[in-house]
Amino acid sequence: LEWPWGLGDYSIFASIAAVLCLTVLLQHQTEVSDHVLWMGSLATVILLTLLIPADDGGEGARLLLVTQGAVWIGIAGLAVWRQSPSMAGVAVLAPYAWLLIFATDFESRIVSADLLPIVLNDSDMGVWLCLLMLQQVAVNSSMGEANLNLAGRLSGFSEISARLRDSKLFNLWNLSFIMACVVFLAVTRPGGLTSTGLYLGMSMLLLAHAGMVWQERHDGQPRTLLVVWSVTAIAMAWRFGGEAIWAAALTAASFVLLLASKRRLVNGADEREMELHQALPGRLITLHLAVVTTLFLIVSLSPARTTTLVGHSEWMTGTTNLFALTAMGTLSLLMYLQRLTYVEALLPPTVAALGVLISMALAGQQFESEAVLLTALALFSAFCTRALRRMRRISRRTNEPRRPERGGAPYCGAMGSGRRLRRRLVRCGSSMRRF
Repeated sequence: LEWPWGLGDYSIFASIAAVLCLTVLLQHQTEVSDHVLWMGSLATVILLTLLIPADDGGEGARLLLVTQGAVWIGIAGLAVWRQSPSMAGVAVLAPYAWLLIFATDFESRIVSADLLPIVLNDSDMGVWLCLLMLQQVAVNSSMGEANLNLAGRLSGFSEISARLRDSKLFNLWNLSFIMACVVFLAVTRPGGLTSTGLYLGMSMLLLAHAGMVWQERHDGQPRTLLVVWSVTAIAMAWRFGGEAIWAAALTAASFVLLLASKRRLVNGADEREMELHQALPGRLITLHLAVVTTLFLIVSLSPARTTTLVGHSEWMTGTTNLFALTAMGTLSLLMYLQRLTYVEALLPPTVAALGVLISMALAGQQFESEAVLLTALALFSAFCTRALRRMRRISRRTNEPRRPERGGAPYCGAMGSGRRLRRRLVRCGSSMRRF
């Protein structure tokens, strides 16, 4: 008996068994606990992995991903409907764990390729990663306050346990983002993932989370997400190039995060709350400029790349890439200069901005590009003018004489706005109480 699409007897048996298992679970899901449901979904995925041959990188591997997708979508829908953090964690994290076990090319692979050969098409892998990214954002945003925090089960009263419980490092938002970046690092290789899948998937991942932060539906930490994504992007840029694409995605996401931080400040958030959310504008700008500096340094070093991804274009490592990266660096510096008056700690972002200018000049010298060198010189002039103006304003405000007292009581007139005004009002209040 010949089955359609070249399927074997084991594939048909696995499909029928999976359908029966899912049907039974869905019919009786109100009568069982969350653990039974997510353990049943894991058993179904294991059954599909064992019985569907996926060593051809074609129809069999595609069928395996499609059947798995049905299982993950089903468990994700049940997690949102039942508001179950454990089921949400399995639906979001388990697909990435499966990819780390079966889709990597490490010599010390957990499950030997000789024992269970699985070969996934590089284009299918890119589509699959993008779909997983959309699923994680949808599940996390739909769970709301019932989201998973693995550190919440830590026992003990030590300071480390308390910090881990109170922090959001092990929150599902952060865990899913970190797992996605680790999977991109593990599966990206020639024949494992196309350049389009890499750049599109990583950009969508960062921009989707930044959009959730803008909508105030994100329960993670913006600075942590930027650090993890930036490390992954730098590693990929060193191996495969495309520095301008990484800088463009980072610039867009940083712009959204800075707008979200500004809106928090306008709505009355104090510095302690901003530090709790890791959303201080000055630190976000410093991190962004530091990553752009690193990308310019990679271009100037021009590392030897022996392998390229499918769909990789020459412009991603040539002069055009440098020009595009220079445009992104210019936008980054203009974004910093525009927000220079709102940043309290001037030294870290100023040093980072100087790093961008120096690395931009080094990259232009490496490629003998006069346009890049002139751009760096013009930006340096604008930077010096704006920075000196800001420093003079700070010096004038620091050295300004005190206002005279009225009627024997300290005079507390209008003395600025924002955080400086709040500090002066507190100081005036204490003076009034002493008076």
